[in-house]
Amino acid sequence: MNIRKDISADRAVGQEALAPLYTRVNAAGIVRAVSPSVVRQLGISAVDLIGAPLRVMQVCDQPQVLTDVITEALAAGEPAVAYQKIRMAEGRDVWMVVFHLPTEDGLLQLRIPALAETFSGVPELYAKLNADTGSRASQLQVLQRGFAAYGGYSVHAIGQELPARADALGKPRNQRAHVMHRVSDALDNALKEKIELMRSFNALQLIPNNMRIVASRLEPAGGPISAIAENYKASSAAISQRLASFISAPDSLCEQLRAQIMRMLIQMAARRLLLDVRSTNFTPVAGQEAESPALDQRWQEECTMMIATADRIGRESRSAMAGAEEFAARFGRASADIRRHMLGLDTIRVLGRVECSRLHESEGLSATIDQLDAFHSEIRTRLEAIIRYAEVVSEAMGEIPGTDQRTATRPRNMAFHAVRT
Repeated sequence: MNIRKDISADRAVGQEALAPLYTRVNAAGIVRAVSPSVVRQLGISAVDLIGAPLRVMQVCDQPQVLTDVITEALAAGEPAVAYQKIRMAEGRDVWMVVFHLPTEDGLLQLRIPALAETFSGVPELYAKLNADTGSRASQLQVLQRGFAAYGGYSVHAIGQELPARADALGKPRNQRAHVMHRVSDALDNALKEKIELMRSFNALQLIPNNMRIVASRLEPAGGPISAIAENYKASSAAISQRLASFISAPDSLCEQLRAQIMRMLIQMAARRLLLDVRSTNFTPVAGQEAESPALDQRWQEECTMMIATADRIGRESRSAMAGAEEFAARFGRASADIRRHMLGLDTIRVLGRVECSRLHESEGLSATIDQLDAFHSEIRTRLEAIIRYAEVVSEAMGEIPGTDQRTATRPRNMAFHAVRT
């Protein structure tokens, strides 16, 4: 079922269908608490849900590659977001945006209906992945839907789903959702430029070898062109190492920036939804009146825990924001530093051009220098784009109030077992 169509056709769908669904699960994948909206929308009593495996609520047609992505995030103590189906009353399947938030002893799941255009094509994409027997890398590329990383796509989806939900509820859009959209898109563009930058620089490493081959035909061993080629190779290798530590290593500055921003944006959205869940009142379900007092008491206790959880997530998101601002500034400085080092390569390139003009029969060398010109121009353009996107990220985050330097420890736990159960 696509609830977006129902809402656009009939506003009577109402707030109940749009209410966030809250589930708390332990590390073994057993449901420990659910919100009243879960009980009403699934048509299953709280008594039957609590103590049951999480799979009773889920439709198990999620691609394995997506399960792996969520599992790996939770194992690292990071939140994750995905489009997933849930089985409602009378066997209806509804697509939801699901927030997976790790806790010390399991995870929280928050679900809201999929309303935005980013959902378009998701069912077909999942079906394609389920039928795909290719490599994990190729499947992950499909899952990313054109984004540099899956996290970028999921946060982009949140940035559209929250305003769509506000529109459906008839509420004003939250400015933070707009900022989330700007930050996630700028970061994704920077990551794409990073990938292309590495490709350009790797291709550049072959050119000094070509210069030496040409030099062997134009001058004696150890001549000026050979020396220029050797100097260029040494300088470009040094920049390549610096670039790898900045961009491509698992703990690179680029990866740390990505992780901080993804964490911050998901936690900001999740905290807002948690506060909405907390305001939900417990109402008896037909046939469960005798159980209502105990269930109501249990829900009130859960709401008390929820307040503490929302406060913790708020602290963590502010801490992540402060870290992201610092990494964004360092990211921009590192890009500028690489650009300065490129000036040294430009000097060597110019020396090569001078030698080329001095020699006769140097067409091969001239063509090689032309290649250097093209690569240098492309690399400069990409570095400038990365710097520009880093500035957009910093400026956008500056528009979010409440930046706080307090640190928070993220839970590193066994939550990832729950999504596999």
